[in-house]
Amino acid sequence: DRKSQMAVLFDFQSNPSRQSLLSDIVTKGVLSDVYPELVSLYECLEVKFQPLNLIKNILAAVELVSSTTSLSPYAGPLQRIIVLKVMQQLAKVYNTVKLDFVYKLLAPLRNLSPNQIERILIEGVTSKQLQLRINHSLVCIYFNVASNSPSAADMQVAQFGSAVSAISTQIETLTTTAEKVAEAREKRLQYFATILEASDEEYSQCVERKMLIERNKENLEKNLL
Repeated sequence: DRKSQMAVLFDFQSNPSRQSLLSDIVTKGVLSDVYPELVSLYECLEVKFQPLNLIKNILAAVELVSSTTSLSPYAGPLQRIIVLKVMQQLAKVYNTVKLDFVYKLLAPLRNLSPNQIERILIEGVTSKQLQLRINHSLVCIYFNVASNSPSAADMQVAQFGSAVSAISTQIETLTTTAEKVAEAREKRLQYFATILEASDEEYSQCVERKMLIERNKENLEKNLL
């Protein structure tokens, strides 16, 4: 695989990790041979914690990469990494932030539109680099939200459907006397109330997830056009 090939290429005894590669870069003095702006970029992304000032402190490096012919192919991937790093650091400070706050914070990255930023966030969640949920109805982002796969939501719906079906079968087997029908109806209403109360939060999350998927699909289709 790719890690094994990299291990052979760099003469590692085992598959290298990202941290071991960064450690080698530092210990072998590679940083002393690069542009000062790139040294600052490394320190801002890998050493310092400054979510509100990160963009401001690496703009010089971003401009250098974008304007240097040999480095310009990395300008796009670099901006993606910066967005992910900013969001990872914000997640350690905030539980919720407004979308406008995020857009304003990332505004100095002039090549990124709000739609492109959201796309990077979605890709970050998909690749498990981020744990967040975008709520467009409230125009905010929730951090540290455990991602629920569609299959998990489908399982919840199926379980709810099975419970309803079982209740219906039990009711149909009851005698048709007025007293027992009324009793069964009361039990059914109580059971539904219990289920709805317990599953209200999961249902809301399913609805929000559906809205997010639909909105992202629309945004992706607009971008493709």
